[in-house]
Amino acid sequence: MISSNGSISTGNSSCSASGTATPRASGKNIFDIKMTFSGNFCALGNGTVTNGMAFYDTSTRQMVVLALNASKTDGFIYAGTR
Repeated sequence: MISSNGSISTGNSSCSASGTATPRASGKNIFDIKMTFSGNFCALGNGTVTNGMAFYDTSTRQMVVLALNASKTDGFIYAGTR
């Protein structure tokens, strides 16, 4: 879930994530993403991805998020429709 102030929170007792989505100055529905994962069953382990970006397509109401960790050895892709 992304709140109106850009806070991100998701997950369950096995793996949770929190972070921020910051709009880019272009105003074209593109956001910088930073998320921290924690839990015993997170695919990325317990760590932070800081090199992320998201795009929200207003016509399909779909958001796509791509992010890498600092060493660019692990990352994730998320697609969701509202």
